Amino acid sequence: MLGVTVTHVWLLEHGERKLTAKWLRRLGQVLGVPAGTVLDYGPDDPEPGLLGYWRAASESQRANILAHIQNLLSKPD
Repeated sequence: MLGVTVTHVWLLEHGERKLTAKWLRRLGQVLGVPAGTVLDYGPDDPEPGLLGYWRAASESQRANILAHIQNLLSKPD
């Protein structure tokens, strides 16, 4: 996938190697996300799978998704 050893990835993950823009692009490509997304997730962030659904949706599907969310949130529990 990345063409590097597990040790090299571990070094990147633990800050022992510099995470450059080039590495972010490579990681993003392997993960199927934009490079900036690699930096955007923290341990308490929502499940990244939801963003995958959003990215895969067409513009009309996104409008539908938003309408459903607004409908759900407007109703009391």
